[in-house]
Order: sequence, then C-alpha cells, then structure tokens
Amino acid sequence: MLKLEWPLGILTLASAYGPSVAAGWPTIITSRSILLAVSLSMAAGLFFGLYPANGTARLNPIAALRYE
Repeated sequence: MLKLEWPLGILTLASAYGPSVAAGWPTIITSRSILLAVSLSMAAGLFFGLYPANGTARLNPIAALRYE
C-alpha cells in the first residue's frame, strides 16, 4: 500500500496545481485552508468511525455471534 501512496499523492498535486501553474495563476495555500481541510477530514473520520462502532457496541454479543 505504501508503494502507491507517494505516486498517487504526487499525481494528485500535479493534477491540482499543474493547470494553474501552466496558466500563470497564483496558487495560494493559507493556514486557514489547511486547518479547514484537516478539521473536515478528522470530523468525517470520527463520524464514520464512531457511528457504526456505537451501534455495534449496543448489540447483544450472543445475538451478534448467532448470525456469524
């Protein structure tokens, strides 16, 4: 998996910034945009991780294992 992460990241950056650099448009990344991206990513990860876990934790273990 690690072998694909770096090339995919580089391709993502190139596809995001390549056209703007070629057109001569300035690319501005502010600390506010980084904070917003990190915050939204963390919120999505927490929600989609904790919501199913909370529902699963409420199940009776015997009933959950019965269908496995």
